[in-house]
Amino acid sequence: MINIEITSSQSNAYRILARLFDFPDGNYHGETAPYDALINEAKRLEPKFLGLSYKLSRSAKGQNIELLRAEYLRLFDPEQQKDFNRLRALTYFDQKDDTRNYLLDAYKTNEYTLGYPEYTPDHLCNELDFISHLNEHMLILLKTDSSIQAVELHKFKCLFIRDHFIKWLPELTKYIIFNSTSPYFLQLSIIARTVLVNCINRDKPENEQG
Repeated sequence: MINIEITSSQSNAYRILARLFDFPDGNYHGETAPYDALINEAKRLEPKFLGLSYKLSRSAKGQNIELLRAEYLRLFDPEQQKDFNRLRALTYFDQKDDTRNYLLDAYKTNEYTLGYPEYTPDHLCNELDFISHLNEHMLILLKTDSSIQAVELHKFKCLFIRDHFIKWLPELTKYIIFNSTSPYFLQLSIIARTVLVNCINRDKPENEQG
């Protein structure tokens, strides 16, 4: 049974995280609103997610946006070519063509238009935004009594996270842990990984339980 409230909170959380992984913007990253919104959604999800959301909010307070941008570039785009290689899925897969084709097919099948067209399809912002899109589509199906289609989409979302996303996000988290001088990006990467792992555990299709 798909929980509408949980699905809505997950959708909002993924959308916020996608925006937070975008290049730091003083009008967003420097405000309290997105962190408060993330905390609000976390209250409907896992307790660990809520605790990490509070930590992220605290680490964001008093952050100098210019320093945050400099750290973002140092970590993810040292050559400043706007490739942001470390934030791209293809960096972590040997079968790059297979991964690219799988991702583009998933987007096309689910009628997803890149939420961050300035970045490549495999960029973390677009993949997080895609999962938010899947949740939003599920909500539409549930509200129109299309529960069978909603369940199928739910299963696809879980498979996408388990078979694709979770295979590279932990590597990104490890990279940030060992290389970041900013507690902000450390907390951001940990919370993103935690949300995905908990999503897999919570949303596992019934026929895979146990």
